[in-house]
Amino acid sequence: MGLSLRDLQEALYPLLGSVLSVSAINRITLQAQQRMNVHRHSQLLHTPPILIVDGVWVDVLYPEDEFKLDRAGHRRQVHQAQERVILAAMAVWPDGSYHLLHYEMASMEDISAWLSFFENLIERGLNPELVKLIGA
Repeated sequence: MGLSLRDLQEALYPLLGSVLSVSAINRITLQAQQRMNVHRHSQLLHTPPILIVDGVWVDVLYPEDEFKLDRAGHRRQVHQAQERVILAAMAVWPDGSYHLLHYEMASMEDISAWLSFFENLIERGLNPELVKLIGA
């Protein structure tokens, strides 16, 4: 979201001490996305007593049908940044443990987006009657 594979390549260099190829970063990114999607769609076995919900606005780069030449003369697809909101819910348990329960991207942070967000959680198994507190 907002970082190209080359940006990730540059950002990871100080952490890893070596340069990963763009194809390696692409593979890692796709594997992480697949794991996150599995988590986002898995059945919820337990309903937490506390949910902390919030929306975080980010700029997301979307590809356009246009191409340009970069400084090295390579043909690159033009991307346009668009503002989106990531709606997120964190589960908090009585022992103090917590984890990200769900997230999804929306174009607006309005009633219909939040309604869809909570409907998704209920479809996955969240029991609203067991939630004692929702914090924002």
